[in-house]
Amino acid sequence: MFNMSGIVCKIGRLVIGRAALGAFLVTLAALPSAPARGADAAARAQADVGRAVAVEAAAQAELDGWARERENLLAEARRLDDRVEWLGFEEKRYDAYLARQERTLAELERRRSELARIRRELDPWLWEVAAQLETQVRADLPFLPEERERRLRFLHESLEDYSLGPAEKLRRVFEALKAEAEYGRTVDATEQTLVLAGGETRVTVFRLGRLGLFYLTADGRGAGRWSRVAGGWEALPSEYAPTVLRAVEMAERKRAAELLDLPLEVAR
Repeated sequence: MFNMSGIVCKIGRLVIGRAALGAFLVTLAALPSAPARGADAAARAQADVGRAVAVEAAAQAELDGWARERENLLAEARRLDDRVEWLGFEEKRYDAYLARQERTLAELERRRSELARIRRELDPWLWEVAAQLETQVRADLPFLPEERERRLRFLHESLEDYSLGPAEKLRRVFEALKAEAEYGRTVDATEQTLVLAGGETRVTVFRLGRLGLFYLTADGRGAGRWSRVAGGWEALPSEYAPTVLRAVEMAERKRAAELLDLPLEVAR
């Protein structure tokens, strides 16, 4: 805010100084022309003129100073206006940033709550999946019994381990499920000793995914299959022995793949 009272005083002094100078000049013109008093009057006039000029010069200097101060104040006002405009822009930018951060925090809180809910429900679900997997393995074809039993035992130990986090337990359950699922897409042939009708017999067991298990005797004349209905091995007619032999050779990569007619048991 400008100092208006100071400006008025400065202008007043300038007007008064100029008025005094005018009055002095009128007085000087009215003085007598006598030589004796002329010198004194001239001296006084000169002094008055000097004082008037000094007053006017001081007033003008103050006016010039005020003009400079006014320009400085106007420049400062413009700078402050620019500052206010910039601060307004920054305020809007930070308001948008804070709104975005608030949305992010709200989403993180939602995820945290969802994660807590999943953790509460995950452990019982993993135990349920493990139990279902064990039931399926027990009811499945009897292949790779030791390997599959070790996997189930490891899975139970993992779920009982409180030092393991939910993510690691979930990973191990999925690995067990994946391993069991892979059996349905593979075939293999292994040498085993089975207890058949004639006692312990050395055979080659052919696994066709999860669809069937077949055996072939060492002499290649006898063949059989695992029966889910009978819950054990049963002999097949001798005409199936060559077919099982070809299946074993394909599993061992000794023969190119071809279509085979194997007697699969229909699940009931």
